[in-house]
Amino acid sequence: LIYEGDIVRVLEQFKTNTLDMNYPMLFNDKVAKFGFKHPNGHFFYFTNDEDFSYEVIGNIHENPDLLENKDE
Repeated sequence: LIYEGDIVRVLEQFKTNTLDMNYPMLFNDKVAKFGFKHPNGHFFYFTNDEDFSYEVIGNIHENPDLLENKDE
């Protein structure tokens, strides 16, 4: 199960690049779908694409530190 406000680790494997980011889940009630807002401003919905994997790792209320930049 996933809820709005959950923090999800998104792994994207594209050719030789790997994106490993944590995002708060958002719910778009216009299309009734969960997704996340990428730093480039685009909204991405969950997909069954084999290039992506998802893991719920916490929520924004109990684990806000999970959203901090990993490079800091």
